[in-house]
Amino acid sequence: MQQVYFVNRHFAFKNLQIGSKSHPARMVLKNKDKYRTSNTMVRSLNNVPSQANIEYQDKVYFPTGLVRGLAVLVIGYRDRPVGYSIWLPQMQKVRRFSEPAHDDRWGGSPFTYGDVYFRKPKHESHELLTTEKFGDCLDMMAVSPGANLGRAKLPGKNCDVRDQEVFRLKSTTHFKDWWYDYRLVSVDKDSFADYRSDYYKDGKLVKRIDKDWQAVDESAPRAVMWQYWYVHDYLNGQDAVVYVNLEHVQWNQKVKSSDWTERALRKIKR
Repeated sequence: MQQVYFVNRHFAFKNLQIGSKSHPARMVLKNKDKYRTSNTMVRSLNNVPSQANIEYQDKVYFPTGLVRGLAVLVIGYRDRPVGYSIWLPQMQKVRRFSEPAHDDRWGGSPFTYGDVYFRKPKHESHELLTTEKFGDCLDMMAVSPGANLGRAKLPGKNCDVRDQEVFRLKSTTHFKDWWYDYRLVSVDKDSFADYRSDYYKDGKLVKRIDKDWQAVDESAPRAVMWQYWYVHDYLNGQDAVVYVNLEHVQWNQKVKSSDWTERALRKIKR
């Protein structure tokens, strides 16, 4: 699970840019056959920060939509809680916030901040159950005929992972009275990419997250990038998918550490 965390935090890359202003990553929400492109985003990660006490720097900019111009800067410290700053374009100011709760919904979706940012191996106990073939396609949001998704063009579900050898793990949360008791996780044996996480509460499946990971550097097995994350909430029937065209993902570029500062946030125009 330390390896899974390494992959999910993209530590195989010095830096990574997911999407661009003209070709951003997108999130689509579905609730009772009603679709909404809630956000477009450009995400920039720096895993070689200049300060020794910082593990990573993560900036997300929203170029269009209801939160157009807003930007979020997340600083992962080694010895203290995560730093969280938001650029508010209407106010032309940066505001600092405490670390969001792990179970808060991310972007109004069934994803939580724990799923996206904050869950670490230490937050759960892990048990290796078996090694097996994945044996399934990765799920993808079902779209009704004639549904209007605007500019969103969802990728197809990935069935190439059916024959992949995976570790099957049970990860039990350490949080009391939590929204899930444990999750069953399928992890690729070579890349340590987590294809599927099934979350259980009181013995019932309450949520599933599937991640379509694609290799981008054959010489580094853990250098993989997701094409989409798909989540289905079995309690309320909500779906969400975040996806990006891999042609618009760049890594190990020449960057400046100053790109991940509050000063850089203030330079973003509405």
